[in-house]
Amino acid sequence: LIWENDGNLKNLMMDFPEGKLSVVGIDQAVRGISSETGLAKYLCSLQELLRAVWGADEPWLRSSFFQRISSAIEVNFQGDFSVHAVSFKRGLQQAFRLLAWRWSCDLRSSLDESVEKVAAVFSCKEDELRLHQGLVEAAATTITEEVQKLEMNKIPKHMADAFRKLLPRGLFGRDQLTLLLHLLDSELEMSQAKEFLDRFFPGDEDISCPDFLQLLFGAG
Repeated sequence: LIWENDGNLKNLMMDFPEGKLSVVGIDQAVRGISSETGLAKYLCSLQELLRAVWGADEPWLRSSFFQRISSAIEVNFQGDFSVHAVSFKRGLQQAFRLLAWRWSCDLRSSLDESVEKVAAVFSCKEDELRLHQGLVEAAATTITEEVQKLEMNKIPKHMADAFRKLLPRGLFGRDQLTLLLHLLDSELEMSQAKEFLDRFFPGDEDISCPDFLQLLFGAG
């Protein structure tokens, strides 16, 4: 989406645990950005991506971000696959919402612990990982601030704060949310609550809390 290189989209493995598709990238690498100018340029591109993702569908289709992905898919898979632009955009919105939610809750505090574990597993100095940590922190903060400005500010703050405290992972179990809807509105039967969730979140065992709040407040 942002990096201007061809990459190798076939570096992946697919598994089907319990009949569900799971995709894992292999031969991956993470590089930090040591230059302040380079980091600023990267974050600027990230902001542009976020604004394109929350923009109208037609400009998104013409954007350099989508065109790079579409071209890469076409080249790597020789026309066997294509990208549905609108569905891809909505998927990115969901991913960015959830990351912003987690960063506002518990993800930031667990980063130091993750750095310690990586240093232990790969026998490298923690100082060597701080460059990568700085990139993660800067990118996650940028995503969180942009998502907040673009749409999350439409959710009442007291409501968002309450749900963040209750669900720091940002995920409802489907049965859990069905029961919650029924408890919030006693006239809403369990079957009606289930039908509501099936309509807007078909097939999802876990339902994104920020996506659900966006739906409730008419902001998504």
